[in-house]
Amino acid sequence: MDNRPKGNIGHALLAIGHETIDNKKIDAITPLVVNDINLRGEITKKNITIYDYDSIKKEIIFIDDNKPVYQRATLDNPAAHYPAHWKGCSVNYFIVPLYTKIYLEAFEAKNYVLRFLATGPEPLTNNSQILLRFFLTSSRSFKNEITTNTTMQEDLRYLLTEASMPKFIWVAELSTKDLIKQKKANGLIVLDATEANIYFNRPLIIAAYQNKVIVLDDKSGKLEMDLLPLQSFTIFEQNINVFDR
Repeated sequence: MDNRPKGNIGHALLAIGHETIDNKKIDAITPLVVNDINLRGEITKKNITIYDYDSIKKEIIFIDDNKPVYQRATLDNPAAHYPAHWKGCSVNYFIVPLYTKIYLEAFEAKNYVLRFLATGPEPLTNNSQILLRFFLTSSRSFKNEITTNTTMQEDLRYLLTEASMPKFIWVAELSTKDLIKQKKANGLIVLDATEANIYFNRPLIIAAYQNKVIVLDDKSGKLEMDLLPLQSFTIFEQNINVFDR
């Protein structure tokens, strides 16, 4: 972060997590405004409302070598725990270390999910409202959590644990504001984080929502759909540790 050109402050912070998300912050999420004009038109035409969990304004937990550990500040005001002359500092650059073969960027992965939900081949039904929770994890950690998730129905657990997955995956959990407050979702989409080609549904591993399951057949390259009545299940939190100060 820095406050140049107005000042001469420049400093690096290490972000290790964020505060616990309470129900008030979930209630405050506003509908997502999609930048892509064509995609926005599809969402508007079908009267679909999408809430993005990532849009929640939250305090980040920082380790700062100028201060005691576990300082809290927002990305809009990263120097909140500093004296007044640090006012005006902003985050100019950030570095996120990733596994070397993660070729599918977060921006592209999330846009792929939005297009998939809005335009199909099995789009959300008209007037749908969903909350999207998006994250990167290892397939090993994800499958380990799935096998012990007793709230998830057995047939979906089987499909997820038996599916061929790369070392890292993007996961989009589909939920609602009411369900996410209970730490639950009622659908998900799993993408190959090592697949850079977003065309012809190449990143898709499995999608399950609105009582349907969709998988990409490796041999034919075609999507296969089947009916699967879905129940709500506990969200994945294996890669998050709770911290309260």
